[in-house]
Amino acid sequence: MDQNKLALQLKELFEIQDATNEKAVPKWREQSLPWDHAILVETGEFIDHMGYKWWSKQEPNIKQAQMELIDILHFLLSLTMDNNYPTDLTTDAGTQVIAGTIFEFVTETTPYSGDKQDNYFARSSALSLNKVLYSGDLVNAWYYWSDMCLQVGLGWAEIYAKFIGKAALNRFRWENGYGSTYQKIWNGREDNEYLTELVEATLANNVEPSIELFTSQLSDLYRQIHVQ
Repeated sequence: MDQNKLALQLKELFEIQDATNEKAVPKWREQSLPWDHAILVETGEFIDHMGYKWWSKQEPNIKQAQMELIDILHFLLSLTMDNNYPTDLTTDAGTQVIAGTIFEFVTETTPYSGDKQDNYFARSSALSLNKVLYSGDLVNAWYYWSDMCLQVGLGWAEIYAKFIGKAALNRFRWENGYGSTYQKIWNGREDNEYLTELVEATLANNVEPSIELFTSQLSDLYRQIHVQ
């Protein structure tokens, strides 16, 4: 993958997140939503999963730490769209700036090594992310988020697929009565677990992820489980 393709995919994520926000909170850009607070909470959970507690025998939970980075991405995209000062990063030129930062860190990654130094750098970048957010430095916020991804072995292909998958699941839930008739537990397992398997299969088979693909697959599974 080259940087231009990554920039196009990033622009797609902006559009998806915009639609998701509008569904949750109509005219969300007029609401002054505290995206930075949400990121603060998620980075705290990331640090917790990385195992910072020196007073206990806590092992890093890398899969959960990676999921927190996807959650942070939702809020970071939202904050970037909601804040165009001093630089509007949602323009084509701005998106290229973000894409260049991501490309530098997470285009080609290696699995998490388990090295204590990598763990320390991941947690340090999480703290730095929040520091630069409070100064309004979104460019460096993307820098530190990308470094967190690098330290836990999370590459862009996986980030993109997981984000698209979660967007598809949210859409599927809404279309099937989320909050009223929809059931998140399918045959004893949460719908997120099925989604994870679909995303992993897509990555393993080098299939291009899309909301339409994941929505169709989720629909087929949901129908099969509830017909049985």
